[in-house]
Amino acid sequence: MLDMLGSSFHSLLSLHTILLFLGGSLLGTIAGAIPGLGGAVLLTVLLPFIYGMEPLRALTLLLAAHTGIYFSASITAILLNTPGAAESAATTMDGYAMSQKGMGTRALGISAAATTIGGWVGVVVLVLMIPLMQKMSTFFQPSEYLLLSILAIVLIGQLRSGSLTKGLLSGLAGLLFSFVGYDPITGVLRFSFDWIYLYNGFNVTSVALGIFGLGEMFILYGRNQAVVQNQGFEFSKQPGFRVMDGVRDVFDHFGLTVRSALIGSFLGLIPGIGGLAANFISYGHAVKTSKHPEKFGTGIPEGVIAPEGSSISKEAGSLVPTCALGIPSGVGMAILMSAFTILGIVPGPPMLTSHVDLIYGMAWVIGIGSLLASLTGLAIAPLLARVAQVRGPMLVPFIFTFSYLGVYAASLNPGEILFMAVFGVLGLVGRRYHYSLPAALIGFILGKIIEKNLYLAISFQDMHFLSRPLSDLLILMIFALLFGPYITKRFGKRRNEKIATMKGSQTHVKVLRPELMVDVLWVLLSISYLAIARAYPPDGRLIPDVVGVATLIIGLVQLAGNFIPVLRPFTHARETTELDRNKKENESVTIVSNEKSSPVKGGNTAERRQLGAIGWAFAYVAGIYALGYIIAVPVFFLIYFLAKGNRNWKLAVISAAVMGLLTWGVFEQLLMIRLPGSIFFS
Repeated sequence: MLDMLGSSFHSLLSLHTILLFLGGSLLGTIAGAIPGLGGAVLLTVLLPFIYGMEPLRALTLLLAAHTGIYFSASITAILLNTPGAAESAATTMDGYAMSQKGMGTRALGISAAATTIGGWVGVVVLVLMIPLMQKMSTFFQPSEYLLLSILAIVLIGQLRSGSLTKGLLSGLAGLLFSFVGYDPITGVLRFSFDWIYLYNGFNVTSVALGIFGLGEMFILYGRNQAVVQNQGFEFSKQPGFRVMDGVRDVFDHFGLTVRSALIGSFLGLIPGIGGLAANFISYGHAVKTSKHPEKFGTGIPEGVIAPEGSSISKEAGSLVPTCALGIPSGVGMAILMSAFTILGIVPGPPMLTSHVDLIYGMAWVIGIGSLLASLTGLAIAPLLARVAQVRGPMLVPFIFTFSYLGVYAASLNPGEILFMAVFGVLGLVGRRYHYSLPAALIGFILGKIIEKNLYLAISFQDMHFLSRPLSDLLILMIFALLFGPYITKRFGKRRNEKIATMKGSQTHVKVLRPELMVDVLWVLLSISYLAIARAYPPDGRLIPDVVGVATLIIGLVQLAGNFIPVLRPFTHARETTELDRNKKENESVTIVSNEKSSPVKGGNTAERRQLGAIGWAFAYVAGIYALGYIIAVPVFFLIYFLAKGNRNWKLAVISAAVMGLLTWGVFEQLLMIRLPGSIFFS
C-alpha cells in the first residue's frame, strides 16, 4: 500500500499534471461560486477535453475541478445566503448568520479548515478501503452486478424525483437511449433509422452536457437576472473576526470535524445518498451532540464545521462503489464514470487489477485538492462574492459555445451537436416536471452493463441466481426502496394526517393537467419503441423488450395517476424534492435582493424566456451546420449581444472577436481538431 501511495504521488509531479491540477482547481473554485453553474455543469463541459489524455492526467483535471467546487460554493452561502451548490445549503443556516454578525471572514476560515480536514479524513477512509475493494468484487456474479445497477438507478431516482414512478421512468429513459446503435452482443444495428450519426449510439458527452449543461442554461436565461445583489466584502483583521480565528475554531472542535467527515465518508459508500443528505445529517449530528443545541441557526462555529467537514469526505467515500463495482453514488461520480468510458477504463475487477494505481492517484488529488481549493478560495473570496452577480443571459452564449465545441471534439460526429440540443430540452422538461436527471444519466451509463449482465445471467445462471443469498438481499433492498416508504405511511399515519393527504391530493389535481401531455407521451413512445424493436432478432431485442415493457407499464400507471386518486401517492406524491426546495429558496432570495433591477415576474414570463433560449440554442446549431464553426461562432456572438445587449456594438464586437480567435487558436491550432465547415452546403 505504501509503495503504491508513493508511486502514485510521484506520478502527479510532472509539470503537465501539476498545471492540469491547478487549472482544474481554479475552474472549480470559480464555477462553484455561481449558483446553478457548478457541479455537473462544469464536469460535463470538461469531459470533451480529456480525449487523448493519459488517464491519470484526465482524472486529475476532473477531480481537481470537482473538489474545487465545494469550498467556493460555501463562500456565497456564507456571505450572500445563496449556496453555490446544493450541498452547501446546510452551511447557510449558521454561516450567513455569522456573516450578519460581521464574522463572515471567520466563517470562511472555518469552512476552509473543515473542508480540508474533512477531505483528508475521507482520503484515509478511501485508502483503507482499497484492499477491501478487491475482495468485495470477487463476491459478485453477473446477477449481482445486474441487481446492483438496478438498485443504483432506483435509489438515485427516488432521491431526486417527484414520485416513485417518475424516478423509475427517469432511469428507464436513460436505459432506452443507451440501446441506440450496434448491439454489443449480436452486432445488430438498433434504433438508428439508417442515419449514420446514430450507428454508434449517443455519445455520453452529448447526453450529460445536454441534460445538465444546456438545461441549466435555459433556466438561467429564463430568470434574466443576477443571482444575488451587489454586496461588498473585505477580510477583517480584528481579533475574533479573522480567518485564523475560524481555523482555530475547527481545531477547538476537532472531534466534531472528524466525526462529520466520517459520516460523509460512510454515506458516500451508499449509492444515491448524495452530498445534500450527508451535509444535513452531519449538521443534525452536531445539533444532537451539542451542549447548547438551541444556539444552532444563530451563527455558531459548530453549525459551519459540521456540514463543511462532510462535503469533500463524501466524495472520497463515493469513489469506493464507483471504482469497485461500477455503481456511481451520485451525479459527480456518474460523470466520472463517463470519463472512465472515454478513457477506456472498466470499473470493477478490471480496474482493481490493472488500474489500482489510478485509485491511489485519485485519493491524492482529493486530499491535495481540498487544501488547494481552500487556499485559492480564500485568496479570491472578495472576487468570488461578486461572480454570482453575473446575469444568466450573459453566461449563456459562452456555455453554448464551449458545449458545442466540446461535444464535437469528443465525438467528431456533427450529429452530436443536434443531439445535445435535444437532450437540453429534455433536461429542461425533466426539471420542470420533477423527473430525476441523475437517474437518467446513470441509466444511460449503466445500460450496457445491465444488458451484458442480464444476458450472462440468463445464459449461464438461468434462474439459479435466486438461490444466491446476495442476489436475494439485493432484490429485497430494491423492493424495500420502492414500496417501503409507502407501506410505512399507510400503516403509520394518524387519521387526520390521512385526511390532510387526501386534501393535498385533491388540491394537486389542478396542477396535474399541464403535464398530462408528458404522461401520454411516455405511453406512446414506449409503444413505438416496442414496435420498432419487433424488427430485430430475438437476442437483439431481448433487453430493449424488457425495458420497453417496464416503461410502458410504469408509464400507464403514471398516466392513470392523473385520474385515479389512489395512485397519486406513487405518481404525483411529491411536488418538490429537497433539491427543488433549496432552489426555490435560493430563487426567492434572488428575487427579493434584485427587486429593484429586473425580477422575473411570474412563471409564464420565465417560461417564455426559456423558449427563447431554446430558440437561440437551435439557431446556433443551424448556424454551425450552415456556416461551419469558424464563421458561426463569431457571427452568433455578434447577433446575440446586439439583440440582448441593447445594441451594444462594443460588447458584441469584442466578444465575437475573442471567441472566434479562441475557437480557431485553441481547437484548430493547439488541440489540432479539424472543425467542420458547412454541412448543409458541402
